[in-house]
Amino acid sequence: MIDALRGHGWEDAQILTATQVVGFFNQYVRLAEALGVDPEPEMRRDPDIWPDP
Repeated sequence: MIDALRGHGWEDAQILTATQVVGFFNQYVRLAEALGVDPEPEMRRDPDIWPDP
């Protein structure tokens, strides 16, 4: 995966930043779902794009 990103011109600092951002949002979403946090009304899922589980 990293070699593929490097092949597309990404530098190590960019790969690290992207990995950190993705990891943060993954953690945040899992924590919010585990605690039953409801999203703000403007952040609700569009059922045509992302149906509820």
